[in-house]
Amino acid sequence: MESSKPLNIINLFSKLWGFRKRLLIFSCIGLVIGLLLAFTSPKEWSSYALLIPESNRNSASLGSFGGLAGLAGVEIPGSDDGITVELYGDIVLSTPIMAKLLNSEFYFASIDQKIDLHTYLGEHIETSLMGSVVKFLQNIISIKDSGTSSAGQAVLTDTVISLTYSQEMAIKELRERVGVDVDKKTSVVTIACRFQDPVVSAQITAKIIDYLSEFLSNYYRDRAYRKVVFIQNQVREKDEDFRNKQEILANFRDSNKNLSTDFALRELRNLESEVDLAFNLLSTLQTQFEEARIEYEENAPFLNILEPPRVPYKRASPKRKLILIASTALFLFLGCAWVFVRNHREFIEE
Repeated sequence: MESSKPLNIINLFSKLWGFRKRLLIFSCIGLVIGLLLAFTSPKEWSSYALLIPESNRNSASLGSFGGLAGLAGVEIPGSDDGITVELYGDIVLSTPIMAKLLNSEFYFASIDQKIDLHTYLGEHIETSLMGSVVKFLQNIISIKDSGTSSAGQAVLTDTVISLTYSQEMAIKELRERVGVDVDKKTSVVTIACRFQDPVVSAQITAKIIDYLSEFLSNYYRDRAYRKVVFIQNQVREKDEDFRNKQEILANFRDSNKNLSTDFALRELRNLESEVDLAFNLLSTLQTQFEEARIEYEENAPFLNILEPPRVPYKRASPKRKLILIASTALFLFLGCAWVFVRNHREFIEE
C-alpha cells in the first residue's frame, strides 16, 4: 500500500507529460500576460521616514500634586497620556490631513509642471491595463450617480469638510499609497509613501510629517491652554478659601484667648490643620500653574526624526521577475486543472 502512492504520482506526471503541448500553450499565455502586466505597469518609488514620538511630559509634573489634589477633590484636565502612537496611523489617514495633501502642490518632472495632488491623481497619473479598466468603470459610475464632478480644492472648516466625488476617489487613492507602521516594542513610527515620482514620494512623506507634527502640537497646546485656565480658576478659588479659613482661625483665637477646655483646644487644632492644608494646596496649585504656563508657552517638537525621508533611487514596483514567475506558474496550474477536468476518467483509471 505504501509503495502505491509514489507510483500513482509518477503515473500522474507521466499522464500530464502526454499533454505537454497544451500545458506549454497555457504557460506561454501566462508568460505573455505576465509580460503585459510587468511592462505596462507604471514605475513607482517608495520613500519612508522613522520617527520617535516625544514622551508625555504631563504625568511627571503632576506626580507631586496628584495625591494632594485628589484629597481636595481637584481633578486637573489633560493629566492623562494623551494621544498614543497607535493612533498616529488614524491621524495621518484622516480626511483633513488627506485633503490638505490633495491641496498641496508639487513639481512633477514627467509633465514638467507644478500642480496639486488632486489634479495629478485625476488627470496625469499612469495606470496599468487593469487600473485603466477600473478607472473607466469608476468614471461611468461617477457620471451616473453625481453628474459632472466639480473641480477645485477641498473646502475645509473647523466643523465641516466639503469634497466632490473626484476628491473622494483621490483621497481613497492617496490612502492606498500612504502607510504608517508602529513598532510596539520601541514605539518607533514608520511613515512611507509610494508614488510614481521618486522626488515627490519623499516630499509627500515630509509633508505628512509636518501635518502630523502640526496636529499633535495643536492638540497638546490646546490641552495645555485648558489646563492653564482650569488651574488659574482653582488658584483663585483656593486662595479665597485659604483667606476665609485664616479669618475663621483668627476670630476663634480672638474669642478664645484663654483656652482651658479640651473642646476648645481640639477645635483650634482642627482649624489650624485646615489652614495648613489649604495653604499647602494653594502653594502647590500656584507651582502647578507656573509649570502649566511654561508648558503652554514652550514650543518643543512632539516628533523627533530618527531617519528623514530620502529620495529613493531603486523603484519599488513593478517587480517584473516576480510577476512573470507568478503569472506563468498560475497559468501552468490552470492548464493542469483543465487537463484533469477534461480527462478525469482516464486519470481515475490510472
